[in-house]
Amino acid sequence: MRFLAFSDVHNNLACVRKMRAQQENDFDAILFGGDIGRKIPEKFFGILASFDCPIFYVYGNWDIDLPMDATYHPRAQILHRSFVSLGGITFAGFSDKPDGAARRRFAGALRKTGADFSRTILLCHYELRGIEKDFPGLGLHLFGHTHVMERHEAKGTQYVNLGVLDRQISARPKEKTAWVKEDCRNYIAGNYAIIETGDSGFGVCYVGLPHEFPDWVPVERSYRGIEWIPEEAKWSDPADPRLPRFEVACLAPAPAAI
Repeated sequence: MRFLAFSDVHNNLACVRKMRAQQENDFDAILFGGDIGRKIPEKFFGILASFDCPIFYVYGNWDIDLPMDATYHPRAQILHRSFVSLGGITFAGFSDKPDGAARRRFAGALRKTGADFSRTILLCHYELRGIEKDFPGLGLHLFGHTHVMERHEAKGTQYVNLGVLDRQISARPKEKTAWVKEDCRNYIAGNYAIIETGDSGFGVCYVGLPHEFPDWVPVERSYRGIEWIPEEAKWSDPADPRLPRFEVACLAPAPAAI
């Protein structure tokens, strides 16, 4: 089976459209690790529904006002302390940070269903350290929140940080060596992951959104909420909610497309 997994959109529909345009409709499920944003859930799930497969998701800290019982699309299902099976794979999740007792209760309930933990994906917004103790033999733990692509293994469980789809990079025109903030525009350099099942477990591959623009040079600050460069403007819509404006230092370069 084949799954598309990503996290952290933060009300940015342009990054979702860009990802959608890059992938064919050949996934068995979409997995989302939270931080949709309060302004876009209906449009967000409308875009994902074009993949024509189930959508399993959790909420993040950007989603605290979104109702747990909302039905955004018939194929979209929240995995908040719940689980579902598809093609021999069990998908389970938490939208919060459960304590040890809650983890163990949930694992016990899952075990009673006969679920094979080695064929189980635990989807969360936050990394749950030591989760393999509560779910012995757990195959895969997916999470987001910190916006960093990284993974490690502990006692047979793969821990995979999905990174961030909404990575906005500010750039100046290449011909302007002397520039000011007003000269800058943004482009989208986020990432997602493709997960495939096999006899040896789950294979995970990170994929970067294309972001090679020869006429633009990244700068050392990120001016969030400014206009997109012309090449990226096609992913936006005038009806999209306005993204918040703020400025942060760029701690690391954007990952290259894979």
